[in-house]
Amino acid sequence: MRFFVFMSLLVACDSSVKIDVPDESDFIVEIDADGDGYLETDDCDDQDSAVFPGAIEVCDAIDNNCDGEIDEGVSSSFFLDIDEDGFGNSVEQVEACEAPEGYVPNGNDCDDENVTVFPSASELCDGFDNDCDGDIDEELLTTFYADLDQDGFGDDASILETCELEEGFSSIGGDCDDTDPLLSPDAEEICDGIDNNCDGDIDEISATSIQIWYADADLDGFGDATMSQIECSQPSGYVSDNSDCNDAESTIYPSAPELCDGLRNDCNANSLPADEIDQDNDGISECEGDCDDTNSTYQTNQSWFFDADLDGYGDPNIFLADCLPPAGYIADNTDCDDTNGIYHINQNWFHDSDLDGYGNASVIFNSCIPPTGYVSNTTDCN
Repeated sequence: MRFFVFMSLLVACDSSVKIDVPDESDFIVEIDADGDGYLETDDCDDQDSAVFPGAIEVCDAIDNNCDGEIDEGVSSSFFLDIDEDGFGNSVEQVEACEAPEGYVPNGNDCDDENVTVFPSASELCDGFDNDCDGDIDEELLTTFYADLDQDGFGDDASILETCELEEGFSSIGGDCDDTDPLLSPDAEEICDGIDNNCDGDIDEISATSIQIWYADADLDGFGDATMSQIECSQPSGYVSDNSDCNDAESTIYPSAPELCDGLRNDCNANSLPADEIDQDNDGISECEGDCDDTNSTYQTNQSWFFDADLDGYGDPNIFLADCLPPAGYIADNTDCDDTNGIYHINQNWFHDSDLDGYGNASVIFNSCIPPTGYVSNTTDCN
């Protein structure tokens, strides 16, 4: 039979313990040198009473709980801070109880070689992501536009975002032609078929030298004030004058010659000229040829024929042209013998061979005065 002897000794730092062990091989002696309640076979450091299985791990670079790890769960990560801005490099890391020289507990510096770059740093306009938020110079950059023609306005298609204005650029865009200094949003629009002020419109109503044109429907050179267009160049069918009082009649316009048409041709606001007024209401005015516009009976000059025998029939060979009949003249011109009031016109006369006053209807003679042996009666049966 074997015997095991367990001994627990409190040993002073400079004391040695002497144990007399029987020679018999049946005895095995195990020692708890540091008195922490764990034998040296279980204790990972039987010379330190603070080290034993289950001990509380403290940050002292010792495996206090004998689990094979040192300072697990109680040490801290420290990061190399090259630029000494208080924020370390996440790649260069150590675990320690206290920060080694040159290390800091924060490891989120996005550029550990630039002292102006670290989280929460003020963003500077320097081409770096100073505050480590992933954006460079945010809210500090200004958009500048290439200004080739140096008119103060840049090309919206050619930008450069930077902190300061550089030569050849402008802080104002909107130039529609950056090769022509006369074209810009600040230019004056003129009538030239070009968008001078870069507003997208050509020769708009604000253009200098633009004018109002008026419709000239009757093509008399004078326009209608109520029908207009505003254009730089003259539209077809439009004129610059707007004083036409009747744009449907080409004979009516200011200073037009007065015509015998019953219209106020010259746009005069007063009444018609007297010679265009039909005073006797016979349908013909004086200018239209009414020779006596006070008497509706007489309208135009005509031929009047002399009635010497006063039989109401005039001599076609003796006449005068006048508006009113001269004394002794009439409108009729059918008298074939103006010396005899009995005979007026040529007529058929019938032969009366037996002189009984009755003529033969089959024997006729046409004349003004009856020839001898002729009568006007046609009823003689023999």
